Amino acid sequence: MGSGVALRINTWAAEPMVSYERDVRAECSLCGHEYTQRRWLETPLHSISCSLLNRLALADPGLEAECEQCGEDLTDEEVTAAILRWAFPSGEGVCEHLRLRERSYWQLLPLEKYDPQALPAWSGRDDLSAVECERIDEATVLRCFGRPLNPKAVVLHSVRAHPAEPAAFSIGGGLSLHLTPAGSEFDVRDGESARRIAAAGELTAKQPGSQLGWLRRDLAPLSDFDIWVVVSHVDVEDALQIVAAELPFEAAFEAEGTTRVLRIVGAAASDEPRFDLDGIAGEAASTVLCAADAARLEFDRAFQLLSHGTHEDEGYGGDVEVGE
Repeated sequence: MGSGVALRINTWAAEPMVSYERDVRAECSLCGHEYTQRRWLETPLHSISCSLLNRLALADPGLEAECEQCGEDLTDEEVTAAILRWAFPSGEGVCEHLRLRERSYWQLLPLEKYDPQALPAWSGRDDLSAVECERIDEATVLRCFGRPLNPKAVVLHSVRAHPAEPAAFSIGGGLSLHLTPAGSEFDVRDGESARRIAAAGELTAKQPGSQLGWLRRDLAPLSDFDIWVVVSHVDVEDALQIVAAELPFEAAFEAEGTTRVLRIVGAAASDEPRFDLDGIAGEAASTVLCAADAARLEFDRAFQLLSHGTHEDEGYGGDVEVGE
């Protein structure tokens, strides 16, 4: 059943790994033949950050190839351009870093839909909505895409910057952050899931991703408060619909309470994945993950379990490495 489904997140690893692309263009120093290479790499989903992407964008391309025309070995010295292409797990919105001999810069493309078969744009995308910058940061990403790259960074900044008093505010990506008096009741509205990530100045559980590990050092001034994260089921369902619309076969969701069953034309009932909105939103809240990313994680998890295949069977390409 997984055949033909282009998955973004590898859930077979010890922790979820999200894929990105690196395109390299080189010119053979012996015969002048132009050579291009695309590699699919992975990096931990929960630890993705703007600083990490900035470092990956400027890392050595690591080209080790042979000229297709004369057989000469090609290395980084022959590289004339490189592109790092990062898309949000949902596929809505793309960040591309162009590393040319004359300049290096990011293009943020809020209207771009991720296409793993898209050809590299060595001179940049001709997109009126594109935002160019030398380095990316969470403020720029939030302005451009209406969501953070990683909401853990926003939580960390908010906890550090906010005075120790009850508060509630949106952190983007379908999440809201709430500081409440320690031990007090927290009312959860219908259609939402909430998780307490810190209680009386202590993390309630080990959090994935290095950024929330840093949060522990910033909780001392908040010993009189609990920290809650709330996620809307609507944001999760919208993300599931967007991902399902890209499937290469006919399928539609059917509601069963808070569960959404993906009815696939011609498939047995046992091959129709079920998605619990409360469970997905709860995972997004407890791990501080954008609703769309949590939905994509569960979607890819379901199809990888159905396919029982390898990375190559699941659309990751043939050259998969850990990015950092």
